[in-house]
Amino acid sequence: MVHPEAKDFTELVGLQIERSRDDDGGCVSQLELEPRHLSLAARVHGGVLATILDTTMGAAVFRAIPQGRGCATLSLNINFFRPVVTGKLVCTARVGNLTRQTAYASGEIQDDAGRLIASATGTFFLTPTVEQSPRNFAP
Repeated sequence: MVHPEAKDFTELVGLQIERSRDDDGGCVSQLELEPRHLSLAARVHGGVLATILDTTMGAAVFRAIPQGRGCATLSLNINFFRPVVTGKLVCTARVGNLTRQTAYASGEIQDDAGRLIASATGTFFLTPTVEQSPRNFAP
């Protein structure tokens, strides 16, 4: 059960997630940039871009697995291509491979001019339920 005081992380960041427009099993997310998303260098913080990619790829995996199961990120590899300071970012993600225990996904972020900002690949561990107790992972 989700803790009653837990905040939805995507809500905290301002990320909006939806199904892929092509209904190919992928996911699309959007983020309207605000000053809170910027680093001290006055451009979007790399952690914000990582969050967008990880969350959108995870949502694509979550759509691809049986209802009731969950997933957790095992690895995330990101390439950053250009800085961005204003506008809307759109992330598209899709699942490339799905096994009984893992999923491999990829994603890209583009700015509102269609320029590639960052791309990523990730491997996700598939869990038997959406929520997992920390004792299931640590000795």
